[in-house]
Amino acid sequence: MSKEIWLSVDEVSQLSEETKETVRRKCKRGEYVAVFEKQGKYKNYFISLDSLPLEFKRKYYKQKEDNKDSKFYKKLPIGQKNKQVNILNLLN
Repeated sequence: MSKEIWLSVDEVSQLSEETKETVRRKCKRGEYVAVFEKQGKYKNYFISLDSLPLEFKRKYYKQKEDNKDSKFYKKLPIGQKNKQVNILNLLN
């Protein structure tokens, strides 16, 4: 079973090309599966990638594929690299 991926409001805002406030509003309305942590009087939302529309998931994994030459990707164990490739193949 794979580990669930949680994205910040900023990341979802970039994927969806919506404002951060719109993403927060969708979290509050339950359109996205989200959790939050309180920092003082503010809430930091984290949105489940699985709750986003398919086109946003594809965009997310495309960005990950484009960044596979990064230092982070090169440090991943072989099994993890293969999992990312398999997920990308399923979405295409």
